[in-house]
Amino acid sequence: MANDSAEHRLDKALLDLTAAHPGDAVVTLLRVAPSCDRAALTMWKTIMGSLRTAEPVQLILLDVLGSWPEHSMCTSDRDKTGVFGLAATVVMWKILQEAPVPRIVAPHFPHLFVHLLFQVFFSTEEMPEEVDTFWKQCQEEHGLATSPNRVIARCSSSP
Repeated sequence: MANDSAEHRLDKALLDLTAAHPGDAVVTLLRVAPSCDRAALTMWKTIMGSLRTAEPVQLILLDVLGSWPEHSMCTSDRDKTGVFGLAATVVMWKILQEAPVPRIVAPHFPHLFVHLLFQVFFSTEEMPEEVDTFWKQCQEEHGLATSPNRVIARCSSSP
């Protein structure tokens, strides 16, 4: 019972922080867990499952997806470290694998699909070494397809 209460407080704190500073929350989570490990996926599911945070977070993820090879967004602490567009792709892939797919994805699916198509196009070009290293790490951790194109194709067929 005490763990449930502590978990609920952590979820509430995450949602309050994300609602107040969605850009900081998204970019920070993508930076610290770009391959979307189990703990990060739990946080993403919490964020995407809340009506007050899902919409702004989805829009920020779409913005990151539209940037290749990395997205530059300054957080409130003035950190300008780039975030790989593929990190947002992995997050979306994980979210789309959940049953049921969060309702917030449906209205934005056309934009998501276009961004994923651009990811396919650009990821077939020569990838910078950092992106290639990141992709190999994602493959090992999640058993992803050998190319970003195949993961993106799976994302686009999920909803």
